[in-house]
Amino acid sequence: MHILKADQVQYCRVISPDLGEGKTLPGVLYMDKLFFKVLSYHKDQVTKAIRYGRQAF
Repeated sequence: MHILKADQVQYCRVISPDLGEGKTLPGVLYMDKLFFKVLSYHKDQVTKAIRYGRQAF
């Protein structure tokens, strides 16, 4: 897990063909790579989040 500060990223909108025409997601540009949120976890669920990340990737 890598925690970033707001001054390290550029916020943007991501167009996803899976969502349908005109739908966007909030995104983040970091080191010339585009990221968007797939899932969110409460800070008390860090173990669950890490487990998901390891299984997914």
